[in-house]
Amino acid sequence: MGLLVFHDKTSNRIRDPHEDIYQFLHFDLKYGNLNWKGFGIGGNIVFQPDTGLPRGSNGSFYYCANLSENTRRIVVSPMGHSRIEPHQC
Repeated sequence: MGLLVFHDKTSNRIRDPHEDIYQFLHFDLKYGNLNWKGFGIGGNIVFQPDTGLPRGSNGSFYYCANLSENTRRIVVSPMGHSRIEPHQC
């Protein structure tokens, strides 16, 4: 599991072979898992080139711990604001 940051020149929300990769972060989560559930098309977050905001890519990250009640939901608004809430996995 990880995070891929790339320039989506074709705006198809899929990395094509000719599109530059800016960064890839590998998540080595030992004590739980992290998932993204977004609204709209696809399971990704698109930051707009004119403002840098994730307009149309609102949704939530869900962290579910394996052995504890320490589970959280991180809500991301269409304007990029976030808040953390308790969550049941």
